[in-house]
Amino acid sequence: GWGFRVFPVDRKERAATHGASYTYQQFKGVAFVKGEDDAHEVDANDVKQGGLGDCYFMAGIAAVARTDPHRIRSMIETNADGTFSVYLWKHNYQWEEEVMATVIVVDDQFPTTFGTSPAYGKFGDSGTQDGAPVRELWPMILEKAYAKHKKGFKTIEGGWASTAMSFFSGEDSVKDHRPAELSEDRLRAILGSAAKNGHPVTFGVPKRAPELGLVGNHYYFFAGVDEKGNAKLL
Repeated sequence: GWGFRVFPVDRKERAATHGASYTYQQFKGVAFVKGEDDAHEVDANDVKQGGLGDCYFMAGIAAVARTDPHRIRSMIETNADGTFSVYLWKHNYQWEEEVMATVIVVDDQFPTTFGTSPAYGKFGDSGTQDGAPVRELWPMILEKAYAKHKKGFKTIEGGWASTAMSFFSGEDSVKDHRPAELSEDRLRAILGSAAKNGHPVTFGVPKRAPELGLVGNHYYFFAGVDEKGNAKLL
């Protein structure tokens, strides 16, 4: 298996604003920029959720970026006209049809409220290209491609991280677990195996857990284990 999603989240995520105040504006940039402290130009720290309730999607792409940056790098191609071709895998579990690759083309026009920054997914790293400053767009490009595939940004509010992560692979290998039904030893074994084999992991947190600093009705991604043996969720 390649991916994991742990515990489904209720679909009642915070609503985004879809009104006249939201317009599209061009935000020029490049798909990928290698940050100063990044090991690869695709890094989990590039992912920043905006004013759209798609934490499941953003956590999913961050999890994949952390464990398999080359997979995301291979999904986006920059075209000569400044648009971006995004290669996704379409799964149709209901009808058991053959998994198919599809290409979604998006431009650099993104929703904004004030015209100065994107309203939804945010920029990744900043850098320079040919002496000019550039901004990294890959999380925004993937978010827009997914929204385009689903017929609009509003339609991607709320969902399952495993659904989003399945679009990154032609393999039917996403696994679901419910931590509340697992022993601590079993959960540690699952996370240990995922860490050892480089599998992306996301956690859906249904209820607020202030003692752990966790927001309810929200998705996180697994970022390894700290020196005390505790799982790190970002």
